[in-house]
Amino acid sequence: MSPEKRLKALEHAVRPRVLARYGGQLAITVALLNVVPLVAALFAGAYFSAAALAGVVALLTCCGWLGRRVEASEEIQANEALVLAAAAFVLTPLALTWPLSTFGLAPIDAWFEAVSAVTTTGLSTIVAPEQQPWPLLLTRSWMQWYGGLGFAVLCVVLLVPRGLAARRLLEPSGASESNIPSMTIHARKLFVAYLTMSVIGWLALWLAERDGLTALLHTLSGVSTGGFSSLNASLAGFRHPASAWLLSLITLAAAVSLPLYLSAARGNWHRLATDPEFRALLLMTLAFAAGLTAILATGGMNPIAALKHGFLLGISSQTTSGFSSIDPSTLPDAAKWTSILSMTAGGSVGSTAGGIKLLRLLVLLRVVQLLVRRMGLPPHAIAEPRINGRALGASEVLQILAVPTLFLVVVTGSIIPFLIYGYVPIDALFEVVSATGTVGLSTGITGSDLPGVLKTVLAFDMLAGRLEFIALLVVLSPYTWIGKRYEIP
Repeated sequence: MSPEKRLKALEHAVRPRVLARYGGQLAITVALLNVVPLVAALFAGAYFSAAALAGVVALLTCCGWLGRRVEASEEIQANEALVLAAAAFVLTPLALTWPLSTFGLAPIDAWFEAVSAVTTTGLSTIVAPEQQPWPLLLTRSWMQWYGGLGFAVLCVVLLVPRGLAARRLLEPSGASESNIPSMTIHARKLFVAYLTMSVIGWLALWLAERDGLTALLHTLSGVSTGGFSSLNASLAGFRHPASAWLLSLITLAAAVSLPLYLSAARGNWHRLATDPEFRALLLMTLAFAAGLTAILATGGMNPIAALKHGFLLGISSQTTSGFSSIDPSTLPDAAKWTSILSMTAGGSVGSTAGGIKLLRLLVLLRVVQLLVRRMGLPPHAIAEPRINGRALGASEVLQILAVPTLFLVVVTGSIIPFLIYGYVPIDALFEVVSATGTVGLSTGITGSDLPGVLKTVLAFDMLAGRLEFIALLVVLSPYTWIGKRYEIP
C-alpha cells in the first residue's frame, strides 16, 4: 500500500452530529455573551438596536437548543475542533452585523467592525468614535474582550494533549501527560486570570482617567490586545498623560502567556522570570521601542516626544494591541518598516496577542542555529532543537513553523489587490500585516470609503491571523468533509 493510501485509510471526515451538538453549545455561549450589549442598548434607550440584539440572542439560543438535543460522541476529533473554532469566529460577526448596522453603519462596515472586534484586531471604518453612541462602542469592546478570552482558551482546547504547544499553554516549562489537568478546570483558571487582569486594569485606569466608561471600554480592548478606542485620538485623547502608559502596561501584561500567571499564582515566580518567550517579549519590546524612538528623533521630532511616541508605539506594535499616540500615516518609512517587523513577531503563545508568536520565532532561530552547527558534526551525530531545555520532535517543529510560512503567504497574496488599486506599497504592506497580525494600527487606508473588495481582503486576513491559518485550511480541505467517519463508542 502506498503512503498516500495509508494516510487516506487513517483519515476521518468530520461527523455532522458532533458539529451540531457542540456547535449548539457554542451558539448558546455566544447568545449569553451578547446579553451584555443587549442590556446596554436597553439602558441607553436604543430600542431598535436592543430589538435586533434580542432577535440575534433568541435565534442563537434556539439553534443552540436544537443542536444540544442531537446525540453525539463526547470525544471530538482535531478537525472537528478546528471547524468549530472557525465557525465561532466566522459566524459570530455575521450574526452581529444587523445589530451593529442599526447604529447607523453601512452593512459591510458593520460586518467589518464585527470581524475586527471578534478577532481582537481593532481596524475600524469609524472615523470619529467620540461621536458614536456608547452602546455601539461597548458592543465592539465587549466583542474584543470575549474574542480574546475565547482565543486563549481555544488554544488549550485545540492543542492538548498534542505536543509542545499544548504543554506550553498548560505548564510554561513543559508538562508530562500525567499532570495535565482537565480542560474544564484549566479553562476556569484561565478565565479567572483573565477576569482578574481585566478588573485590576479597569480600576487602575478609572482612578487615572476619572471616567469609568472610558476606562472600561479601553480595558476591555486592552486586555484582549484589541485596540478599539472610544477616543478620536486613541492614546493621545486621554485626559491624564499617565493613562496612556497605564493602558500600554495592561496590553503588555496581556501579551504574556496566561498560564504563566497561573504558575506565578501558585508561587512559582521562577518560571515567569526564566521563561524564554517572556524574556523575548520584554527584550523585543524594548529593542523595537528604542529603534522607533531613534528613528523619530533623527527625523526632527523633539527628543522627549520621540521617546514617548516611540515607546508607546513600540509596545502597541509588539503586543499587537493597536493603540496609538501618533498617526501611523505620518511615520517615516523606516518607522513603518520597524513596526511591520514588530507586528509580525507579536506576543506570546497562550496570550491574547497576535502575530506569528515569539515561541515560533524562537523555534525558527533554534532550527537555523542547528542547521549551521550540523555542518561541523559527523553524519551519525544526534542534534535536535531545544527550547528551555526540552527537545522538540520533528512533527512539533513542522507544526510550529507552518504558521510563519502561511503568514508570509497570506500577506504576500493580500497585498496584491491593494497595489492594483494604486495604494503606496509600504502603506499597503503595513495595513495587511496589521490585519493579519490582528494589530489594528492603520496608515489611513482602512475607512468607510475603502472598496468593498479590499475590506473583504482585510477581513479574511483578520480571520486567518486569529485562527492561525490552520483552521481555515482544515475547513477548506475536501478531506475534512468527504470520507469515512469514525463513530467513537
